[in-house]
Amino acid sequence: MFRDYTNNLKRRYTEGFRLEGYVGAYIPHGYEHYIDATLIFQNDKNTDNNIRYLRASVAQYWRNYVENKGKQIQEYKKRQKNSKLQSDANPFSCFENQQLIARSIEIVKTEAVLNQSYVEIFQGQKKLQKLFIEKISLYYAYSPMILVAPDDYELLPRKNCLILGRVRSAHPKKDNQPVS
Repeated sequence: MFRDYTNNLKRRYTEGFRLEGYVGAYIPHGYEHYIDATLIFQNDKNTDNNIRYLRASVAQYWRNYVENKGKQIQEYKKRQKNSKLQSDANPFSCFENQQLIARSIEIVKTEAVLNQSYVEIFQGQKKLQKLFIEKISLYYAYSPMILVAPDDYELLPRKNCLILGRVRSAHPKKDNQPVS
């Protein structure tokens, strides 16, 4: 469900920002589902970047995602007469009566410059960009050992609980093989 959410978030502009990528980890805690994720947005240069509105909008979109997905499916079915969808049922309906929660917390508490709920990195800030990538990659590499209680290890669906997302280029690289 989280991947579907982020794919939908990538396709839309949210308060003048576009989701460029994300990294996260699935964290089992008893039989509840948690995802610890860092979302990376790019600002549209023509808009006033108000991070508060972005955070509120992204959190609200997550809280209402099951309902939004149901509406999306219904609208798609109405537009497409020969739809390939076999069913108009919401695949996430099992979460309808559950409360989805999104919180914004400090990125890396051990680094003063990253000890905020968001970090703006501008073009040319190579040191900050390198520090951000280094600390985030270390955190998510060791997140199962940090965030998962030993009693919950058997609840991990697979050994690798890392969730990665990146922007794929619209134009694939051309094959440089010689033509015969």
